[in-house]
Formats: sequence, structure tokens, C-alpha cells
Amino acid sequence: IVARESYTELLAELTPKQLSIAVLRLDGIPLSLAAQLLGVSTQTLHERIRTAQRHLLTNCPHIRSRVGDS
Repeated sequence: IVARESYTELLAELTPKQLSIAVLRLDGIPLSLAAQLLGVSTQTLHERIRTAQRHLLTNCPHIRSRVGDS
């Protein structure tokens, strides 16, 4: 779990595509529906999520202990 004040910092690190995924997921949209809404495959969506996670863990190392390295 990430502290609320860290959300702004984390969201600012995301690309527009990554941010659109984050918004859909935070709204509780399932991966398959999010992929359909964004016009990409579920595999592409998974890849974008993994890329975003790696980016955040690299550029915001203080969240590593809270999010873990997946």
C-alpha cells in the first residue's frame, strides 16, 4: 500500500498510456475490459503494466518496500 501523498508523485511518473491503464484499474475495471476499451490485447496491457511497475520501482525507489519487486 502506498501513502496517499505518494499517489501524485507516482502518477506523474507514468506515460499517458500507463496513466490511462492506472485510471481504469483504479476504477475497478477488469484487465480484459480495460484492454478492450484501450484497443489492445490483454497481453499488451500486461506488458504495459509490468513496464510501468519497473519504471516506478527504478525512479521511485522509496516505494520498493511497499510494492515489492514483481
